[in-house]
Amino acid sequence: ILAKVGFHSSIVFYDSMLPEVTTEERMDNISTQGYAWGYIGSVIPFVICLVLVLAGGSFGLDQTSAMVISFIITAVWWAVFTLPLMRRCWPMQRHRPPVWPPRAVMPQRQRCLPPMHNRG
Repeated sequence: ILAKVGFHSSIVFYDSMLPEVTTEERMDNISTQGYAWGYIGSVIPFVICLVLVLAGGSFGLDQTSAMVISFIITAVWWAVFTLPLMRRCWPMQRHRPPVWPPRAVMPQRQRCLPPMHNRG
């Protein structure tokens, strides 16, 4: 349950950032490529950390040291690929008037909730 909540919470930020990096016509393609390259890219530190934790003894590392190094690799990987994106995308939001309700919310709201005029 916790993993599902974390995943869906991250999608909120992903969906809200998507209109900042592409046009509406290209949104599906860019979204699909973002997911694909994100998953492909996440395999690299995962395999490195997996090898460190499972075979750390052959590198002269105990289990604790291998875990600490794995956490450092994960933090560096996140910083290298996330911080530049955040730095480039956030200034775009400051120059735009806020949209309410957000574009990412409206399609879901319209699909899940009946229109107000149809209520009793």
